[in-house]
Amino acid sequence: MSTPSTPATPRSPTSEPTAPVGVALIGAGWIGAFHGQSLAQRIPDARLVGVADPAPGAAERLTARLGTGRATSDLTSAGRSSARPGW
Repeated sequence: MSTPSTPATPRSPTSEPTAPVGVALIGAGWIGAFHGQSLAQRIPDARLVGVADPAPGAAERLTARLGTGRATSDLTSAGRSSARPGW
């Protein structure tokens, strides 16, 4: 039996602003590109910090198109913080 989830509490307009959340995207295909564009251009509290895709050049093409984030084909580095080497 699953337990009901607690709904997220919306921030009030008077809430203190928060720093954007950095997100690394794995996959630069059609769905990945859609999510990458959302992160880079439509979600104000999110920041696309990187894209990883094992296909040569796929991550580079997506980050170039979006003008944001770092690109890699090394999926092991995708979860690293932008403050660490590799991202």
